[in-house]
This record gives sequence, structure tokens and C-alpha cells, in this order.
Amino acid sequence: MNFIDDAFRALAIISKQLLIASTMLLVPIVGVVVLIELPIAALTVIVVVQYTFRVKLIDPTALALFSVFINLAIVLSYPVDFFVFCSMSRQFRATFVAMITCSSGQPSTNTSAGRTCARDAAAVPDALMPAGATDGGDVMELLQETTTL
Repeated sequence: MNFIDDAFRALAIISKQLLIASTMLLVPIVGVVVLIELPIAALTVIVVVQYTFRVKLIDPTALALFSVFINLAIVLSYPVDFFVFCSMSRQFRATFVAMITCSSGQPSTNTSAGRTCARDAAAVPDALMPAGATDGGDVMELLQETTTL
């Protein structure tokens, strides 16, 4: 019984740590989204009221300028979110670097369809293996066959 209690206690500690880490990651992301979405919501309400009730709340030139600045803020928020993810999540950084550099321990091959990574069967979980695939080479062949169809 003591082993089971210790296991549950350890699991509770780990899940609490994961919850705190996830919260710390979500706070800046949600902050950026809210900071961007509130002006969009205000602009949408103004436009709807203006066109529905034929009331001139804001000059069309100012409305267009406001729209440009909101679009600029949206475009700038994407790299901010990316840097927040990179700065706060070690797993995100590792996955991103592995995707970009194709670091599976295997050489990458350049094909006419683009760059692919030669991966071994251990790198592909069984649940993701297509029917009929027995190793990583079969997976790459099946993927190439399905993309050429």
C-alpha cells in the first residue's frame, strides 16, 4: 500500500508542476491574443453599428487607418507568440529544431517534392504507421505514393 500511495503522491506532484508550467505558458499567449482581439472587436462593433443603423460614428478615413493598424498588430503578434513558445517551452524548441534541421540521426534526402527526412521505424509510433507498413522505408514509400496520386 505504501508504494501505491507514494506513486499517487508523485503523480500528483508531477501533474501540479505540469499545470503550473502550462499556465505560465498560456498567460502571455492569452494576453497577446486579448490585446489583439479587443481592438478588432471594437472595430467590428463600430462597423456593424454604422452600417446597420446608418449612423456615422467614425470617419471612413479614420476607420480605414484604424483597420490598417489592427492588421499590423495582428501580423506582429505572430512572431511574439512564436518567441513566447520558444522561450517558455523546452519541448517546443526541441520539436521545432528537429523539424527544421531534420535531426533524426538519419541523413535527409532532397526530392523533387521537397526535403524529406529518412527516419527509422522506431521514430514512427505504431499508431501512426499506415496499414501495410513494416518499417520506416515502407512509410516513406507509402507517403510518396499517396502524395503522387
